[in-house]
Amino acid sequence: MSLYFLIVLFITFAASGLQYSVLGSVWPIVYRDFGVALSLVGYVNMIIAAGRVVASVYTDRLVGKYGTHKVASFGFVLICLGLFGYANCRSYAMLCIISIPLGFGEDFFLCSINTFSALHLRAKYANWLNMVWSLGATAGPYIMSLCLAGGAAWNAGYLVLALIQTGVLLLFLSSRGKWKEIPSVEVCSPGTRKKPMREAIRLKGMPVMVAALFCYTAIETTSALWASSYITIRKGLPDDVGALGTTFLFFGMTVGRFASGFISDRLGDKRMMHIGQALIAAGSLALFLLSGRTAVLASMAVLGFGCAPVFPCFIHYVPQVFGIGDTGSAVSLLMGSSQLATLLMPIAFGWIADLGGMGLYPFFQIFFAAVMMAALVYQRKHAMA
Repeated sequence: MSLYFLIVLFITFAASGLQYSVLGSVWPIVYRDFGVALSLVGYVNMIIAAGRVVASVYTDRLVGKYGTHKVASFGFVLICLGLFGYANCRSYAMLCIISIPLGFGEDFFLCSINTFSALHLRAKYANWLNMVWSLGATAGPYIMSLCLAGGAAWNAGYLVLALIQTGVLLLFLSSRGKWKEIPSVEVCSPGTRKKPMREAIRLKGMPVMVAALFCYTAIETTSALWASSYITIRKGLPDDVGALGTTFLFFGMTVGRFASGFISDRLGDKRMMHIGQALIAAGSLALFLLSGRTAVLASMAVLGFGCAPVFPCFIHYVPQVFGIGDTGSAVSLLMGSSQLATLLMPIAFGWIADLGGMGLYPFFQIFFAAVMMAALVYQRKHAMA
């Protein structure tokens, strides 16, 4: 792989995370502008998640027919369209409609590139690839906060993000020739027959792996969507601190994935995931017990640091469980199934928040971290081929 190819891959993957946590960080402003209930952000998230579920199911088949670069490029085009739509959104109904292409685009891109990463990159590069995604997810709310601090509306912040993404899309399109120069990418070359989803579901160990990734996705999506509201409503801190909480979550994730890149090859995927799960529980407990701006932001950073190694190590672990030949189908199924957590958990927590249960947010994280750890321990003992 050429240096230019890796640079483009890392920049594009970073940019794909820009919009991920922005809606949650500005929702305390948006729901007041639209005059809707606080919990309705969960339905926007559900629409995005539904698109991601469908995209995940079909990504592996499309990659086999058209190749990784074409599918990833198409996904990025949809991301740009969605962000331009947000920049011109004037009602909650429009927000819901515009979210449809955004969900499809995110997983067409992420699923195709993550499959490529699992098959062709070492563990440390897989961690660093997801590190730059976290960097993008950190930068998104920060860019939005700068726009808000400058007196601009939240729509203007989304316009800035859309323009950035368009520039990155052009950069990714310029790398088309480099993809053809990678001999190993033939594993995902056009025309390759892929295992149908109905067969992938029956792979040994798949139910446990689905449950584990469901739990992690529940932790990450609930944090991205509700952490800001928890900080402002439950902890009584200002709106800007709530937005910073989301930034610190993904800053911790970024730093953690950078550090994980140096030790993941030595410690192994399973051990890295268990360390991350323990830190998620510790950060969530600290967030519940501590108060004040500094303590809350530090707790969010620890929570993000714990999330850091879990997803990249999980995806890198897939070929060890299912074999190289079934990795593409397995990743597509796992990512599609995990989006059920994105679809259901933020809505479920929104209902609890509306009933006055916002304070339960940290315990959501602790519960799912414990269940994921139990699932992976069970998988290692009983479900591996």
